[in-house]
Amino acid sequence: MEDFFLNIVGGWVLGFLSNYPQFSGLIMVIGFLRLAVKPLMTILQAFVKLTPYDSDDQWLKSFEQSKSYKLIVYMMDWVLSVKLPEKPKR
Repeated sequence: MEDFFLNIVGGWVLGFLSNYPQFSGLIMVIGFLRLAVKPLMTILQAFVKLTPYDSDDQWLKSFEQSKSYKLIVYMMDWVLSVKLPEKPKR
């Protein structure tokens, strides 16, 4: 099974990425955004909580509730997440 995956599927994936470098660039950008969004939003939320005024709290809340932000986060989750089935409980 490992030989099949490495030889056939791995060769196909590498060939596909070498023929379409735009796709690999897109995957790299989405991966970077996925790595950067969580820490950036955590830092931003901590900063907003530390400020004495509420205008930035309202701005951050409206930003996180916006359809564009939700769509971007959903697409990053959908494209780059590996969903593993849950183990059956014994």
